Amino acid sequence: VWLKVETATILNRLKSASDRPLLPKENREDKVKEMLALREPLYRQVSDGTIETDNLPIDVVVRRVIKFLDAYHS
Repeated sequence: VWLKVETATILNRLKSASDRPLLPKENREDKVKEMLALREPLYRQVSDGTIETDNLPIDVVVRRVIKFLDAYHS
């Protein structure tokens, strides 16, 4: 399951993170966009489903993942 998220949400979630070696504080937005451009085609290709997680609380995301997996494995 691909937990898809927009650039702005990623940046918001990581705004105070200092332990992300692939995302330096300077030019972080450009780096996120670059990484997504490289990764999204791969995620799309290998995922069996996508859940857009922007603005969703963790418990809702978890329920959606469980629901997807239950349906996928039935």
